[in-house]
Amino acid sequence: MDWRNLERFPEAMGEAWQARRGRSRIIGDKGSIDAAVSRWTLLDPLLISRPGARRFLPVLAIEEYREAVQRSLKRRQLMMIAVLSLLACGLALSGWAADRASAFRAALASLAIAGFGTLEYQLVIKRPDVLFDRALLTLWVVDRGRTYALGWTAMMLVAGALQLGGEHIVGGHERLVLAIGAVNARVLDGEVWRLVVGPFLHAGPAHWFGNLAFLVFSGAVAGALLGRASVALFVGASALGALVSTLLSDPSRLESYVGVSAGIFALLGWCAGAAMRRPQRFPGHFAATALGFSMLAFVGVWLLNPEASNVGHIT
Repeated sequence: MDWRNLERFPEAMGEAWQARRGRSRIIGDKGSIDAAVSRWTLLDPLLISRPGARRFLPVLAIEEYREAVQRSLKRRQLMMIAVLSLLACGLALSGWAADRASAFRAALASLAIAGFGTLEYQLVIKRPDVLFDRALLTLWVVDRGRTYALGWTAMMLVAGALQLGGEHIVGGHERLVLAIGAVNARVLDGEVWRLVVGPFLHAGPAHWFGNLAFLVFSGAVAGALLGRASVALFVGASALGALVSTLLSDPSRLESYVGVSAGIFALLGWCAGAAMRRPQRFPGHFAATALGFSMLAFVGVWLLNPEASNVGHIT
């Protein structure tokens, strides 16, 4: 893991200010660079070269921008936390007044995101050294994990399209799950292949989208750190989640396990475990971020679809 090595960044040419994002075109106008820096976030792969410099470097490595960028990040993070907290209060009041469970779930989702944002503010954004290291690791993940993020996105799109097509052919969601899903009774009868196929079915668009969003993030990070083994970890953990659900279920009921949440949690858990085992190889508090994001994923997927995130029921 060479994410701290500044020599890995591309060489620069010229005597003027320049900037670029990955392999994109060069930004040569100082005003445009200042504007790009003012909007910079940790997920932005912006690199800058000062006049006479021999390399493009991360934004936080440029002394002229360092303090202003951190102040901007702190201000925007606090604003986001405040807005989400107020939104959570408004949604909770709306749910109480109209007796709507969906409003309460949305309020909890907003509160969970605000909580994760507060954790990141306290442990990362307020600390210049930790923030700098986190930015370096993010650039490394963007470079190394891009292929995995695209691959997981394509996989989820294909799985979603196949599910829609399959439901149309067989006559609905329940029939498709009965045909190829991880139906507990069928698995116990020896059809173990359902443990691998079944988790790639989802209870609905919200469940699918929640899994997609969290998988792309966790898959990119784990892919950059673990490589191709992350794919085997994800598939194996998804099947294991279906197996545990089968073994713990009531055999007299026709139930099915759907969704790849177990695989997502396995990827995040591996990242957190690796950071705790070898903290010197990761930015400060990286394990706390991985664990916090795991909790956010758990709460988020459950709130998007309370039934599907645990066991999808079909009768």
